[in-house]
Amino acid sequence: MLVRMIEDDVVRTADAAHAALSTVVAAIEHHVPTDDPALLGPLLAQTLVGLQNVRAISIVDLSGRILASSAADDVDKIISLDALGGPLSGSGSMLGPVARGLTLSDAGRGPEAKADSRFLPLVMRQTSSTGHDHYVVVQIDPTGLASYQRKLLQDEPRIQSTILQKDGALVASSGKFADDVQAGPPNAVTARALDGAHRGTFIQEGQERRLVAYRSLSRYPLVIVVQQPYSAIVDDALASLHWLLWSMPAVLAVIVGSTVLASRTIRQRERTRVLLRSAEGRLQDQLRLTQLLQEIAPVPLCMTDTSGRFLMVNRAWEEFMRLRRAEVLGRRNADFLPPAEAFVYDVHDARLLREGGEVHFEDSFKRADGTRRHVQVHKVAVTREDGSIVGLLAAKLDVSDFRLAQATAETASRSKSEFVANISHELRTPLQSILGFSELGLHRGAEHPRLAAMFEDIRASGIRMLELVNNLLDVSKIESTVGTFNFRAVDVRICIQTVAQELEPLFNRKRQRLDLVCGDHPIVAPIDAIRIQQVIRNVLANAIKFSPEESTITVSVELAIGLPGLHEILIAVRDQGPGVPEGENDAIFEPFVQSTRTQQIGGGTGLGLAICRKIVDAHGGSIRAHNAPERGAVFEIRLPYDDGGVRS
Repeated sequence: MLVRMIEDDVVRTADAAHAALSTVVAAIEHHVPTDDPALLGPLLAQTLVGLQNVRAISIVDLSGRILASSAADDVDKIISLDALGGPLSGSGSMLGPVARGLTLSDAGRGPEAKADSRFLPLVMRQTSSTGHDHYVVVQIDPTGLASYQRKLLQDEPRIQSTILQKDGALVASSGKFADDVQAGPPNAVTARALDGAHRGTFIQEGQERRLVAYRSLSRYPLVIVVQQPYSAIVDDALASLHWLLWSMPAVLAVIVGSTVLASRTIRQRERTRVLLRSAEGRLQDQLRLTQLLQEIAPVPLCMTDTSGRFLMVNRAWEEFMRLRRAEVLGRRNADFLPPAEAFVYDVHDARLLREGGEVHFEDSFKRADGTRRHVQVHKVAVTREDGSIVGLLAAKLDVSDFRLAQATAETASRSKSEFVANISHELRTPLQSILGFSELGLHRGAEHPRLAAMFEDIRASGIRMLELVNNLLDVSKIESTVGTFNFRAVDVRICIQTVAQELEPLFNRKRQRLDLVCGDHPIVAPIDAIRIQQVIRNVLANAIKFSPEESTITVSVELAIGLPGLHEILIAVRDQGPGVPEGENDAIFEPFVQSTRTQQIGGGTGLGLAICRKIVDAHGGSIRAHNAPERGAVFEIRLPYDDGGVRS
């Protein structure tokens, strides 16, 4: 039982070391060149985190020079490959002979190395992404294995356990860590193991008879040995014989129960070992899948560590930046970008490393081939389970073509608006002449009803045409550079009162009542008073036009208090007309679109509300329409309110 428990601890340690070895090999195979110690050192140190009984991970070339190591003091030192078990040919891993010393550079130094320290090297030969062969070495620390044995046998001082290599070399022991421990039974054990007896027990004759149990590991060249003096077994048996005679039934029950429990424990550990192996395989598959997804992703991706050094770039990044990954891995932005452009990235990186989260920004930069591109950059901090940041992952989206198309569209829109503005000015002159001569014809043909009706039709059509031209001119002024806005601090209530006074004759003509709710305190905001009056005039004139006679129209203005810096001025115009059909609340603000309920009533060009929306949008506000609960429509105009009263 003790042999099996010690075996589980040894196999668990060796399997964990082998998994770390495979992870480092996979990273070197796909991303990290072995000739860059500055990049390999952090990778090896990060892999070492969380591993028990592993002292260090190192990269050694075929001449014995240590290229990189999680133990920085070992880098560039020369070791003898014989100390690791000799040159390893082909792929795969090998558990080398136990070596004296604390660090890898102590291997092969013989008596010069520390006698009270030793390690067990696990070695794999691999070809890097640069085409060079090298060894990856994991140093297993026997001290942890010995500590487990001592803890396991702390209540059994007469029992001694030992871990040996099959050549008899001592790896770890529950007793004193010295070469003399391997004298006696271990030699007989290793001889039996080499003869093919993988496990067993026997009586070791000698100065003191001992009961020896051993087990040879199938996956690693190690043997577990547990031995106890035979006399101690006899003494224990005689001491407990009297008690056993009186409590034999209970003892048998305990033995049976313990046997069943031990059997279940062994089976459970076996299942756990199988699950661990399966999990390791799935982890490796997931790692390969992640690397493949990164490599084939069409979006340029890169990852940097906390010091700004590049750890990974994918193929799309290489093609977009016109740089090879060998030129950037292990380097910072400032090493290959102009200082101003590198500064932009470094500022955002510093913020992410300090606060975490993600950041999005747009930048323009010059590539290695001299071409300038516009990119949207998305960066996110990559964290461990404890929340600490291990690096930054960035994705770049090329928006150069979109920005070019946007600039072209804006230029075309300005040209169109300026054309409409110019042609509208040209149309006004003949329309004024048509209106003038139609009014003259009305005056002179007053005595001839048929002739007067013809001139009245000409005049009405001219007025409608002039209104359309004026509206087109307003739209073009708002969209083009010809139209400008003059923002000044104005009391919005005065704008509303001025428009209401202008439209008073229209109210009187339809015997309608205006309910004006403006409050007693000024509501001052930075606006273009003439343009806002135009919006209020248009909305209020529509309310008069489509509301029945002797109805009430309500106009209110108030300050809507929100969060700091988010206050609004709310102007509401409520009528008692037919309202807005469902689904047309937003469409009526489009150019040349009229409500299906009112287009047969009032005519018009369908540009009035479109002009209102453009004016309100230019102020940073909004305009919307909805039906009142009882009857009619409500038009809400919202304008931003600046506490300072001045628009920036």
